[in-house]
Amino acid sequence: MATYEIIYDEIQDAYNWYSAINLFHQINKLKDEDDLEIAKKIIGLNFSQAKEILITFISKRNKKISMPPKKFERIMREQLEQNFELAVKKLEKVAGHKLAVKKCAKNRAIEIAKIDKSATCSKADLLFLITTFPAMIVYYEEGVIYTYAKIDDELWGMPLDGILHELMHFQTDFYYRQNPESPVAKLSEDDYYVLKESLPALLDESWKPIITLPDCSYPEYQELRDKLVDFYRRNGDFDELMRFGAEEVEKFNR
Repeated sequence: MATYEIIYDEIQDAYNWYSAINLFHQINKLKDEDDLEIAKKIIGLNFSQAKEILITFISKRNKKISMPPKKFERIMREQLEQNFELAVKKLEKVAGHKLAVKKCAKNRAIEIAKIDKSATCSKADLLFLITTFPAMIVYYEEGVIYTYAKIDDELWGMPLDGILHELMHFQTDFYYRQNPESPVAKLSEDDYYVLKESLPALLDESWKPIITLPDCSYPEYQELRDKLVDFYRRNGDFDELMRFGAEEVEKFNR
């Protein structure tokens, strides 16, 4: 069974803010005026320059927000202790492959050392780094999921809901996108993105009580999501689903 560790580390949180804004251009995810102001201050800086600005900001911000990271960590730890093993077993059964986490810990140690030698690392297969930036950013080869510290009854649900969404991406990336014999490997970046974000529609009501909310993300892809769910319910074969999905997404995106 895959191992995991849950960590909140201000340096890693700061790095996620930095990369979300400077590398992934997700400043549009921010709504609060103070958050937007700090984001604008670090645009164009390198991480060494941005780190101190962000850590000071995050430390103060964490004392004011309704779901501080340490509170979220306690909730997340309790939920994963209860349901993580069940969740992985079901995901492996649905996707037809073992969880794609081989060599993640080794790759992670190399990459985290490049970010900051004092940043917290882990030898577990998966590292869940709690973040206060409103996005879940994932590094597949390093087994890192930045887990947004938010719980609601609309989209995010409990922590495991979002983690399973991302772990499904691990499967599709490793077994299909990186497999030159798969038609998924031949998709354009845009088509692959739509397919990847449509597949978590399989995380439906049948996953309760492992998850709290069915995956209802990306409503703009709902037509494709419905087709994928219907195909899988009729066939129950994830490899065939990926072949079907590769064909359908090209039609959907045209």
